[in-house]
Amino acid sequence: MPYIEWQEEYSVGIQLFDEQHRRLIAILNQVHEAVAGQAGKPTLRRIFVELAEYTDYHFRAEESLLELYDFPFKEEHKKQHLELSIQLLDLQIRFREGDYNISNAILTFLNEWLVNHILSQDKEYSAFLNNKGVF
Repeated sequence: MPYIEWQEEYSVGIQLFDEQHRRLIAILNQVHEAVAGQAGKPTLRRIFVELAEYTDYHFRAEESLLELYDFPFKEEHKKQHLELSIQLLDLQIRFREGDYNISNAILTFLNEWLVNHILSQDKEYSAFLNNKGVF
C-alpha cells in the first residue's frame, strides 16, 4: 500500500508539474517501501540520490517557468526550494555518516513538505500561469 497517493486536489493545472509531482510522490513511496521492507543501505542510498536529483530537476523546471513569465513571488518560491534542498542534503549527509534511523523522519518530513508545498505555494503560481496560457 502506498504511503501517499496522488489526489486531484494536488493538481496545479499544469500537466508537466503535475507529472513531476506524481514522480516525487512515487519516489516517496519507494522510500516507504524500502523502510518497511528493511531494505539495505545501498537501496536507501540509491533512492536518496534519485530523490535529490529529481527534486533538483523539478525545482529548476518550476523556477525556469516562473522566471519566464515573471511570476511576482518567484524569489520567495526559489527560497523555499533552496530551504528544502538544504534539508535534503542534511538528511543525505546524516545517512552517509551512519544515521540509518532517519527514514521515518524523512518520510514524515517529505510528506508534509510536498503536500503543503503543492497545496499552498505551488497553487499560488497555478492560476497565474494558467492565466498566461500555461496548462
